[in-house]
Amino acid sequence: MSNSFSSNINRSPRILVLSVRGFRFQAANCCIYEFEDVLTDLESAQLHVANPNRGFDVACKIYRGVKYLGGSDSLALKATPFPTELVLEHEYDLLFAVLDNPFQFHLLESIKGWREKCRYTACFITEMWQPDLQIKRLFREPWSNFDHVF
Repeated sequence: MSNSFSSNINRSPRILVLSVRGFRFQAANCCIYEFEDVLTDLESAQLHVANPNRGFDVACKIYRGVKYLGGSDSLALKATPFPTELVLEHEYDLLFAVLDNPFQFHLLESIKGWREKCRYTACFITEMWQPDLQIKRLFREPWSNFDHVF
């Protein structure tokens, strides 16, 4: 009887998980952090925790201001100097972003090459309220980066 897990041990991760636990480490989010840990353990996924201490505060303020004034994610991304924390060196089957709310989509910019190196993208938003769906700047652009949003 062969052990199917032995072939996965030496393989590079197929899934990259983006976590906000570095930004919002709260007791209320423990279930989400456990979910990320289970996913990384079961699938040998790579967990990336964005670091709030590397210039993200200033970059987030610039991003929000440009996006609010210009109404465009792509314009805000071009004008914002997000720090690169992770450079992808190999390809992934899936980038799975676990976010507290839809206003954290910009955290993806801490991962250089995520659009080119990730075959599929999915996002799990833990807190989304019905009135948020009516916010004009959430209508189109942020959702277009993902194949699936949960």
